[in-house]
Amino acid sequence: MKSIYILDDHPIITEGIAQLLANNQQYQITTGHHDSELYNYLNDHTPDLLIIDYEIQDKTALDVITYLQKKGMNIPQLIYTMHTEFWIIKLLIKAEVAGIVTKK
Repeated sequence: MKSIYILDDHPIITEGIAQLLANNQQYQITTGHHDSELYNYLNDHTPDLLIIDYEIQDKTALDVITYLQKKGMNIPQLIYTMHTEFWIIKLLIKAEVAGIVTKK
């Protein structure tokens, strides 16, 4: 069974994505609403995929990616965002995320 961690500061979004993926029954889904929840989770678990909203309260997905890199954790990240500005997309590509999905 593959494990997926969904990080978004809006519970309705994390629960919606989790419900969509739960129908598949191939995934163990964990959700969090703040980066500190993810970091605590990573102390004991290594998910197969992180699904992260670009903006999480006062942080961005880039902050999470930097944390993962410092810890030497090579976990694929799928970033979803409402931001389509070229400079943001370019930063995410440079960070070598597994995928970028716009909310539009």
